[in-house]
Amino acid sequence: MAKTVIMDLMWLASQPQKASNNNNNDDNNNDIITIYIHSSGGSVVAGLAIHDVIKSMPVPVRTVCLGKAYSMAAILLSAGTKGYRHALPNSRIMIHQPSSSLRSMKASDVVIQTEFLLELKQKLENLLATYTKTSEIVLKAMMDRDTYMTSNDAQSIGIIDTIGPIPNLGIKNDNNNNTSTTDSNTAATTTASPS
Repeated sequence: MAKTVIMDLMWLASQPQKASNNNNNDDNNNDIITIYIHSSGGSVVAGLAIHDVIKSMPVPVRTVCLGKAYSMAAILLSAGTKGYRHALPNSRIMIHQPSSSLRSMKASDVVIQTEFLLELKQKLENLLATYTKTSEIVLKAMMDRDTYMTSNDAQSIGIIDTIGPIPNLGIKNDNNNNTSTTDSNTAATTTASPS
C-alpha cells in the first residue's frame, strides 16, 4: 500500500499547478493535495517513506482522518501542512511506541532489533513533538502505551488543527441539469496506509 501512496503523491507533485482565481481562499483545491486516512497503522519504515514524500511536496498537503488514524497513521495525519490537518468529529486517533515480535531469534539479533526499535521510538517521538504543541516528555509518556484519543483530544495536543465535515471536495453542483461534477483539481487526493 505504501508504494501506491508514494507513487500517487509523486505523480501529483509532478503535475503543473494551476493558477487560482483567489489566492486568499484556503478552500481552493487548485494547489492542495488531500490525503484521506483511515488506517490501523502498519510498517513504521513504510510510513516514514510516505512521511518523507509528504514533507517534500511542493504544495500544501491536507490530511483528513476518516474514522481512525492509529499508530504510524497518526504520525502521517500530524505531518500534513499546519492548518490543513483535519479529522471528522467521530474519528479516533491512537499513538503508541513501535513494536516487534522477537520470535526465534539469537540473542545477538534480539539486541540489534531492540536497538532498532528504540531508534524508531525516538524518531517517532521527535516527529510528533515537531508537528504538535506537545512536549517530547509528555508524548513519550503518552506513547508508552496505546493512547486513544477523540478528535477533540487530538486537536488539544496539536495532532490536528480542525474538526468537522470533510473539507471542500471541489464538487460543483450544476443547477441546470442537477448533476454534480468533480473539479479536475480534486484528482489531487490519495488514501494513505503505511502497511
